[in-house]
Amino acid sequence: MNVRFLCACLIVFAMTSSVTAQAARLLDDAGKLPENVVVVYPILGQISSSSYSQLKREVDRLVDELGVRVLVFEISSPGGELQAGQDTASYIFDLHRNRGVDVYAYIATKTYAYSAAALIALAAPTIVMGENSRIGDIIPIDGFTGRELGEKIQSVVRADVAYYAEQNNYPVAVAEGMVSPKLKVYELKRGNIDGARFVTSGVLENYFENNPGARSEIVTEVASDVDQVLVLSENEAFKYDIANKISPSIDHMITDYGLSGEILRVPQDFDNMGAKVTDAPWARWLDYSFIKFLLIVIGIIGIALEFKMPTTMIPGGIGLAAFFLFFLGGWANGNVEWIEITLFVAAGVLVACEIFVIPGFGIAGFTGLGMLFASLVMSLRPTGTFTADQFVDDSLLVVGSLAASMFGIIFVLWALPRFGIGSTSFVGTATLESGATIPGAPEASYDFLKEKTGVARTACRPSGKAMIDNREFDVVADRGFIDRNAAIEVVEVQGNRIVIREVR
Repeated sequence: MNVRFLCACLIVFAMTSSVTAQAARLLDDAGKLPENVVVVYPILGQISSSSYSQLKREVDRLVDELGVRVLVFEISSPGGELQAGQDTASYIFDLHRNRGVDVYAYIATKTYAYSAAALIALAAPTIVMGENSRIGDIIPIDGFTGRELGEKIQSVVRADVAYYAEQNNYPVAVAEGMVSPKLKVYELKRGNIDGARFVTSGVLENYFENNPGARSEIVTEVASDVDQVLVLSENEAFKYDIANKISPSIDHMITDYGLSGEILRVPQDFDNMGAKVTDAPWARWLDYSFIKFLLIVIGIIGIALEFKMPTTMIPGGIGLAAFFLFFLGGWANGNVEWIEITLFVAAGVLVACEIFVIPGFGIAGFTGLGMLFASLVMSLRPTGTFTADQFVDDSLLVVGSLAASMFGIIFVLWALPRFGIGSTSFVGTATLESGATIPGAPEASYDFLKEKTGVARTACRPSGKAMIDNREFDVVADRGFIDRNAAIEVVEVQGNRIVIREVR
């Protein structure tokens, strides 16, 4: 049995090595791949800031370190975040225009490139579509409400697709028709307008106004009607000059274009590629910026309320669960490694020490908050992919979530008593100075303690103990922290929850 198991392990190792060593086998003495090698890079699933950061990091390595000069981006995506799609499209366009890489976009058979993915495809100088594939519907959508965004945003996206279409010799009017359903696109069957084969209704009417006699010379056919955003099949895309070819597979496409080099695929033919652990729907869902924002807010509110309501683990448990999901999503999408988790845990330890051990609020507290901020910002993108603009964007998301958390904490503390939750006992039973429990304390009323004064026996951050009427009680500060031995006054009693304030 042991011999068989060892042989099986050796076979698996040999198979794995043969796959991951494909790229290494082709490297020359300078560590470069042959210029005719064709590398297939997948753009699958939701387009997000994380997917863009990963693509940029890995393609930079392929181009700059390994010398790759032919890249095929295999696209199968419903779209995703608008900004991430614009960033990815700009990056792919720059690969061809300024870095000398021969770039192809291949929309695989029986798949599609919608929304941000279609924008990315238009940034490539060559688009090839598989059988029964689709491209189009770049209309910008609010990711939270699902509603179509207004003309202000549509005009920006139209400008992007028009620029890529013009630079890559795709018909501009057809590309614009993929963005705005209010645009009517015409194909000129006879005659031409500035050499264009496709024009929008606005361009056509403007031309007729300036050239009245041209109405009898130009014959048009509707390519896209009003209220219908363009989504093209592979045959329509080829007819309208969006697709350069139709090929049933990447292998056929490579043959059609006479590319003779060996085909390598990311991530299986390269070591240290593919930072994503999984592309499962739950991982993509946790990678949305709004979901990350929401999880940070819930996490901070939950943990803060746990300090405010001692002895109950419900808000603290919810807060920790939110942070667990935040870091789980980051790990699944290749954003989180041990450094981010270590910073987060260290931040929690320092803040806890500042609250429960070290008087005042000084070095430990501020250091902990700084480490918390760094941990959250670093968890939004894969390690080593930050640019100045990305750092600003991610920092704003974290700062915004911290601000929203503060408002959330204030609202929850205001709302809980009004729903009767504030009257629930969040504080332990009253005890005698000797430590013995006062008989009947859980059911007893402490209304007699209102407006009485005493001394904080421990620091209250915000919970602690105080001596009132020569008895020791568990108490909660109504705001801020109260130092040990400070004079205090009871300002509120809810059940056996005793709220105190420092007397100054």
